[in-house]
Amino acid sequence: MKSKIILSVFTSALMFVSCGDDFLETEPSEFTSQDQIDSATDLDPSVAEGTIRGLYALMFTAGSGGTDLDHDDFGQKGWDIYSDMLSGDMVLAGLTYGWYSGISQLQSTIDFTDIDNAKPWVYYYRIILQSNKVILSLGGNDFAPEDISAKHNLGQAKAMRAYAYFYLANLYAEGYNPNEEILPIYIAAEDQNQPLSTAKEVYDLIIKDLSEAAVLLEGFSGTKSEINKWIAKGPLS
Repeated sequence: MKSKIILSVFTSALMFVSCGDDFLETEPSEFTSQDQIDSATDLDPSVAEGTIRGLYALMFTAGSGGTDLDHDDFGQKGWDIYSDMLSGDMVLAGLTYGWYSGISQLQSTIDFTDIDNAKPWVYYYRIILQSNKVILSLGGNDFAPEDISAKHNLGQAKAMRAYAYFYLANLYAEGYNPNEEILPIYIAAEDQNQPLSTAKEVYDLIIKDLSEAAVLLEGFSGTKSEINKWIAKGPLS
């Protein structure tokens, strides 16, 4: 009995200690927080460039659509396969293990609770969230930096945000009806629970971001894995 009482007291004490502020993790471990980016960028402006490279890395990261084990959750090319099957450009020859069966048979799209609908949504809004963090750390949506590196970083972030909204609009809207409410718009990292915006509002943001990105990326060559002004102008043509 004495040992049980001691164990009970020890367990209770451990619970109180474990809940103390010193033991709480206040920063996310998977993605960099806005405060972390802001403070780091103040000390070293090149941090924004590193965050943008993290954005590019999300494009081929397993689980970036919010799952741990799904074989089709591996970034942009995974959703390219989705769209090829949904449009009829790709045929699934077999249904081994059920992979892609819901997509290829057009069943996933008629059930909004199907996880296949959630994965691209999570992926693209993660791109948007991280893009917004970079944009805010560099001065915000309407800021015009004079530093060349800051311009190029801001241009890439705006182009990445436009890319994400473009794919979301194509995946989650039927055609183009300017008055149809299709997606929530987030242009700041701290935005929460935004209402649906119309297709016109979404495409207006896409065009604005791409147009501004093309100007900001003037003179930026980058590597083949980075966005330059010609890539930003591509969807506008």
